[in-house]
Amino acid sequence: MDGRRVTVGEFWQEYADSVVAGQSPDGYVVFKPEQDEEDIAALIVTGWKVAKCSLLWWLEALGQQPPEPGLHEIIVAGDGEPVAVIVTDRVATVPFEAVDEEHARKEGEGHLTLADWQERNWWRFNRQCKEIGREAVRDMPVVLQDFHVVHKRGT
Repeated sequence: MDGRRVTVGEFWQEYADSVVAGQSPDGYVVFKPEQDEEDIAALIVTGWKVAKCSLLWWLEALGQQPPEPGLHEIIVAGDGEPVAVIVTDRVATVPFEAVDEEHARKEGEGHLTLADWQERNWWRFNRQCKEIGREAVRDMPVVLQDFHVVHKRGT
């Protein structure tokens, strides 16, 4: 790219044009992390973060479906710039208390431990539950998503 600001649509078109004919994805969703946008986006772009999670109840309250394998997402950094396209590889819905150390490590944030993951996400999911009139509980359903980067800004 030439250094100018690129819209999400332009970024998607750049990626779609780079895909082998007949294999171009149908569409995408935009993912802008809630907090520390630059840090999360950078972790994804570098390949350090290869998983994320969502509270199923939160998705349902927003009228969103959980991701499915093959889903394309454009990662947007805190400055509003698209920085990567990821593709979902695997999705599993498990109780909060059943998330394991491997998933915590793949999320690539904090201390990469399950205890750290539980602390950070309990706070986030508790806040989301309050916003939708639910109570956070140890067995609340969490959607785990593994992904890989297929396109980066400037490539």
